[in-house]
Amino acid sequence: MKFRFTRSKKAIVFYVLGVIIILSLLTVLVYVPFIKSASKKRKKLVKSEGIYREHSSEINAVTNIDKENEFLKKTLKKYSSIKVEKVTSYILNSLLKASKKSGVEFISIEPVDMRDKNGFKYLKLKARTRSGFHELGLFLSEIRRIDGLFFVDNIEIENKENVGAVITSKIAISVYITVQQ
Repeated sequence: MKFRFTRSKKAIVFYVLGVIIILSLLTVLVYVPFIKSASKKRKKLVKSEGIYREHSSEINAVTNIDKENEFLKKTLKKYSSIKVEKVTSYILNSLLKASKKSGVEFISIEPVDMRDKNGFKYLKLKARTRSGFHELGLFLSEIRRIDGLFFVDNIEIENKENVGAVITSKIAISVYITVQQ
């Protein structure tokens, strides 16, 4: 089978081939810059996404640090209350030792005020005791020997029960103590 091309058919074939070539060149020349532009934009987006992920991980790290900071603040508050408890228990144990040494019996001890004051822990106590006059004097003398500044602000002595030499006393004690003790 042989194709016979006439001059007009050849012209049409060349015209069609020319149009195809021109359209192909036009497509290549027009769309290649778009493709290059799109690939550049894609690279930028990939790079931006990487930066975004990096920043997101940094933000998450900062958030985690913030959460850890809040946790540590709460923990620190617990430790500061333990320090206060240590100071308070030291003071109360010292007073109890002094009372045992002198023969004074505590009826009650209640803290009235507790705060930091000029680099010291300040604690004001109200105590009720039962003892004799001599034992009360020994107790006050023992308080003077305790580490820290113990001040007896007020003493009220009662003998309502009229039981010989046994007296009931109300004592207001102020204590200044350094935190290290």
